[in-house]
Amino acid sequence: MVFLSCLAQIPDIGWRMTRGNRSFATFKRTYVAFQKAKRKKTYLVQKGIRLLRYHELPFDLVIMIQRNRQRKWEVTGIVGRLAMPNKVVTNNHSGGRPMPVGKLLSPFTPKKE
Repeated sequence: MVFLSCLAQIPDIGWRMTRGNRSFATFKRTYVAFQKAKRKKTYLVQKGIRLLRYHELPFDLVIMIQRNRQRKWEVTGIVGRLAMPNKVVTNNHSGGRPMPVGKLLSPFTPKKE
């Protein structure tokens, strides 16, 4: 079994580890706490990326791709996911909520005249 934990650097806060939702001033302190918490379990570690923000909340896009009857890949759905305040992840279990992609991207796209 592989467990997933997220380490993220948050401006004005420091480092946050999703396991226990604890914050640390430095990466070294975060790493030491993670080493103690992980025990002998195997973890998958992901590098965090800076997410765009909508009303100061981070969001990401999930794009579903499937093969059609002609065996060609095609996009079958796109949904935006907006994180809750003070969260670094956008999934439902952490309070994230689905949002229309157009709404999330509207601050970054030119206005139609």
